[in-house]
Formats: sequence, C-alpha cells, structure tokens
Amino acid sequence: MNSCRGARTAMIVGAGVAGLTAATALAGAGWQVEIAEVNPSRATSGWGLCLTGPALRALAELGLADDCLAEGYGMSVITHVDVDGEPAGQARLPRLIGARRPAMAGIARPVLHRILHAEAKRRGVVVQQGLTVTAVDQEGELVRVQLSDGTVRQVALLVGADGIRSSTRSLLGLETSLDYHGQMVWRALVPRPQWATGIHQFAGKAGTAGLVPISVSQAYVFLTENGVEQSVLPEAELAPRLQRILEAFPGRVEEIRPLVSVSESVVRAARC
Repeated sequence: MNSCRGARTAMIVGAGVAGLTAATALAGAGWQVEIAEVNPSRATSGWGLCLTGPALRALAELGLADDCLAEGYGMSVITHVDVDGEPAGQARLPRLIGARRPAMAGIARPVLHRILHAEAKRRGVVVQQGLTVTAVDQEGELVRVQLSDGTVRQVALLVGADGIRSSTRSLLGLETSLDYHGQMVWRALVPRPQWATGIHQFAGKAGTAGLVPISVSQAYVFLTENGVEQSVLPEAELAPRLQRILEAFPGRVEEIRPLVSVSESVVRAARC
C-alpha cells in the first residue's frame, strides 16, 4: 500500500482543465497533490474554446491569465448577425481582470493544456498518466483510493474531474443519465479572417453558427445542428456536410464556408 496520510493530501481524477486548475490551486495552498489520468498520453481532443470573464479571473488568481492571453486571442466584443446576414448588435463584455486586459480569450485546447500542465508540474503536482480510480472507501477522516495499477492512496480529499461520463461519480453512487436532446455540435479549425477580431454569432433559421478566434492566425467555426438523430458520420463526410449546412447562412458565413474544406479537422459531437 502506498499511503499518503495527512490533512493536506489530495487525489484528483482527470487531468483536464478542471483537474489541472484544481490541482494547481491546491498545490499553491500547500497541498500534496496527485492526479490520475486514464489517458496514457497528454494528447487533448477538440480544437479550441473561449475563456470567458470568470474563467480568466480564475486563471489570473493562479497567475496564468497573461500566459493564456499571450498564446490565445483576447476579445471583448460579441457581434450578433441576423438571419439575413446583417449585423444585429454588439455585446461589449465586462473586463473582469482589469481595464487593460480583454474580457475573454479564445485559445487552442492543446495550448491551454500545455500551460496548465507546466504550472501544475512547477508547483509539484504529480500527474500519473494511464491510471484511473477503481474503488473508493471512506476510512474515518481519510479516503482510501485504489488505482487501476493495484496501488492504494489514503488522502484527505478526492476530486472527481473526469468529465461528463465520470467513473468517479459512479464509484460514489451518484448515478446520472446522459440523454441526447436532438442537437449535434460542429467545430472546425480554420484560418482567422482579418475581420474576425471578436466572436461572431450568426443566427440561422434552424440553428446557430459562429466564429471564435483562438490565435492571430487561427479561429474555429462552430455550428449547432438541431432536430437530428444522433449518429456517427465517416470522417471523410464531415467537412462536405458542414459546408452544405453553412450554405443556409448568408453574409460573411459565405467567406467562412470555403475555409472548412482546408480545415485540419472537423468534429461533430452529440450534445447531452
């Protein structure tokens, strides 16, 4: 048995955004932290995401906001476009980390994970790749955690940060169902058009599309496809189908549509 007894020891399940930030915060407060990540590599799925004001504020408390802004794309405005392709107004978001910093930032997922991993490691967090938790028991004030390699930890705190299909939640008896609600979500990495200096959201008759810059050179297209059956399409069909769906959107979407054909990857996933 590998016992890590003490009032300031923590085991976190999942080395995603939530797990790494929680680990960094705990380590900064003097905790001894270990992360069990089932993925044997540090590869991440998805292309990009938007760090909104509260997320940037949390990263600023960890000293990481400026790193994310430097490698991502800072923005403060969301431009809404109506079904005819005409601008319908702008939302100027509050700058929660100071007037000289943007309100939000688009960033590539691999870049964000690299920043979070580096800071967690700098603070002494141990990340165990290829391991997960297989059993959990409460032993007085400690939690007995068995890992998939057969080793055991005894910690003061267990954090389940292993996503929507969390095995940790199941081990704790917190069962929940995942129900499909008829919406498929698309993402495609594309070159950033020069006019895209903030988020653009385009209203459609049957869904919504948009563009989010994630660096000086890149952005990602997003689209919601409503009222469709849940299915998995062959990878070769993804880009052509996304281009066809985008044909329903006028205006600047017509400039975006050809960029999808040169995308490094197009992702289509069910929203549960």
